[in-house]
Amino acid sequence: MDTPNFVLYGLNRLGPYLIDQHLGIVKASGYTTIVIGMLHIGNPAVKSTTQLGDIIFNGDEPLVIRDREQPFPLVTGQQKADCLAWPSRIAALKGQSSSVTQVFASVGGGGEDENGRPLVRDYETIRSIYEANGNTFENSVLERNFTSFKRAFPAIDGIDLDCEETYDHDSFVAFCEMLINIGFALTFCPYRQDEQSFWVDALVALEKRRLMRHVKWWNLQCYDGGKDNKPDEWAAAIGAAFGQPPAKDYIVAGDWAKFWNNDRWDGNCPASLTQKFSSFSRDCLSGGFIWVMDQILSAGENPRYPEPCPGETTPRTLAGYLGAMKKGLGV
Repeated sequence: MDTPNFVLYGLNRLGPYLIDQHLGIVKASGYTTIVIGMLHIGNPAVKSTTQLGDIIFNGDEPLVIRDREQPFPLVTGQQKADCLAWPSRIAALKGQSSSVTQVFASVGGGGEDENGRPLVRDYETIRSIYEANGNTFENSVLERNFTSFKRAFPAIDGIDLDCEETYDHDSFVAFCEMLINIGFALTFCPYRQDEQSFWVDALVALEKRRLMRHVKWWNLQCYDGGKDNKPDEWAAAIGAAFGQPPAKDYIVAGDWAKFWNNDRWDGNCPASLTQKFSSFSRDCLSGGFIWVMDQILSAGENPRYPEPCPGETTPRTLAGYLGAMKKGLGV
């Protein structure tokens, strides 16, 4: 890790209505990459108020891009002004006096309902658009909308692919190729150990198209359902697919911060997070990520009792978790 990458995911607090309140915090945070989430793909079969291929921020707050319409087509009043200012606010995350050098936007996400069905169905929608368009994204609504998104948000360097449902190889690789051709860099965000081959095979397919270099790194989830993921095993699988030693300096391993989950504390205290990162083989790592900014800040604003991290001196703040991650990574 000659130049470690310290990645922080942020949700609504980096959205159009709250980003102004958090610009200074993020710029002074010490993190080098910000991932803004989550973007979703509209599908009227999933939500009747959407149109197929819409690009939506965190549900429908707000609708960002709709085919052949200006950005934020359904927003009015002060919210419209906030939305139209959002691209420049995202650009302000980077640059002078800021530790942030890259901004990505994440597509997808996880979670299940009470019946075990996925709450997020973006990659199911992506597949359906791909198949309905003749197994291509060329001239599709998705291609038009992400082209418009790139034009509206030039400061967003890349797209983070958080696929946790509908592991369809052909549509996923074609989606990656479409995004690359539009001008985005990519990061993969694997979750399930048993889907390792899906991610590796996608990288191999992109290499055959001479596009692998556009996948800058993998944000490997090592918490919750991905708690058993070991970065060295993923690096070894990548290397083996290309007949090479384990991939070096490629995996960005992630852990989640302590947060109040309805009626209990969940996630990790800073000391546990340090321990988690200390357990990883460092040869394969290019840095680490923390999930998620919003929960770290809300836990500090609305303390719950009993204290979830008794005896710890490291504060549960953005800086505290960054320090805990650095300590675990040995940097």
